Amino acid sequence: CTIFVEYIMICTNIMKMVRMNWFSNFLRKVAEKENKDELRKDAKSAGTFVMILILLFGVPLSFRVSGIDERIIATVSDLVDAVIALNIAYLAWKAYKFITYEMIVRRDKNDKVDDSLYPLVKMIGKIIIVVVTTSYVLAVYGMDLGTIVTSAGLVTLAISLGAQSTLNQFFCGLVLLVTRPFRIGDKVRLGTDTEVLIVRKIGVMETEFKVWLNEEVRHIPNSTVMSSSIVNITKGDKTYKVVDYIDVDYNTDLDEAREIIMSILTSHPRIINDGSKSRPDFRLSSMESSALRIRISYIVYDHE
Repeated sequence: CTIFVEYIMICTNIMKMVRMNWFSNFLRKVAEKENKDELRKDAKSAGTFVMILILLFGVPLSFRVSGIDERIIATVSDLVDAVIALNIAYLAWKAYKFITYEMIVRRDKNDKVDDSLYPLVKMIGKIIIVVVTTSYVLAVYGMDLGTIVTSAGLVTLAISLGAQSTLNQFFCGLVLLVTRPFRIGDKVRLGTDTEVLIVRKIGVMETEFKVWLNEEVRHIPNSTVMSSSIVNITKGDKTYKVVDYIDVDYNTDLDEAREIIMSILTSHPRIINDGSKSRPDFRLSSMESSALRIRISYIVYDHE
């Protein structure tokens, strides 16, 4: 007991001297800067768990020096290894959350990454950490991981065969969140449908759209979205090119028609005429049976 108490005092002094709480202090500084309560809680608990982790490493050695029976020491060692694994998993989870927050939210100044990807990445990281930690704890207590993995593989195969449609939607949702062909607020067209849809919410299983024309809300499975060709009308730019066709009589003076139409297009306040985009255009498109078809094109500042 004396040896163990002395060991605790030594670890405490080490913590004070080399400041092993650097991770906790680092999280606390980031939390104050970002004003995030979740990071504050992580910073507060990380320091405690680092101290516990250091203390646990010396418990079996302290028992062995004190002359306790080896069978008891072996039992204690297994228990300590399991607790250390859980402790490391907890700290790894805190570090993982911080790293993903840094990469996806805080340092994404140009908004290249959709923030909706952050909860998904957190969920995947949590699953991986839980699986690895559980496997290690089971191995510490002598369980055959090969049998467990084989059984899990059979169960996974059965689930995948019974829920192919659901899994297809799930993985299509992952692809949409990673590749980001559109963001919330973008106007898109899917497949051969000419209807304009506004992206409202991108989920793992389905995507929610609002119909631009009549503001209906549609929930479309991600598998359907991924199997369609996606035309993003306003990605990164609200400007939009409009093409119209006008039929005029064969006796029409085309020069006069050009002058009238171009004067309207160049003076309209919502049409771009400063040279930053293609200027309005007028041309004869075709000669129909009863009229001349004129094609005009122009770019507006806002698709709305």
